[in-house]
Amino acid sequence: MVQHETTFRRQLDKLKYLEKEAQQKSADFSLLTTLESLAQQAAIGRESIESISPKQLPPGKYFSETEATVQLVRVTLKQLVHYFYRIESSPHHLQLKEARVKPRFDDPNSLNVTFKVSVFLPKG
Repeated sequence: MVQHETTFRRQLDKLKYLEKEAQQKSADFSLLTTLESLAQQAAIGRESIESISPKQLPPGKYFSETEATVQLVRVTLKQLVHYFYRIESSPHHLQLKEARVKPRFDDPNSLNVTFKVSVFLPKG
């Protein structure tokens, strides 16, 4: 019985740590700023970011969800792959939703891209 109690207490401590960490991350988190920063890391300049439009979705019981629609112009496939990788591997647990990719008529090596990203943050 003592072993189960010890295991339970360890798991409870982990849960409290994760809740505290999530609250700290959400306190100073901005989806817009994060997406701009990740774009820069993927060598996507501001001139290629046509728009980033965040919107708050209806909140759940424990979390609120923010979704952003991102429109990029004149990006290469390599830049796009790097950007998507950075979004998916972000410590903020961003979720890439839908994406539409179209080649440009004036430059077939460049793409116009529209996609959605969402993030869940704990209510607090």
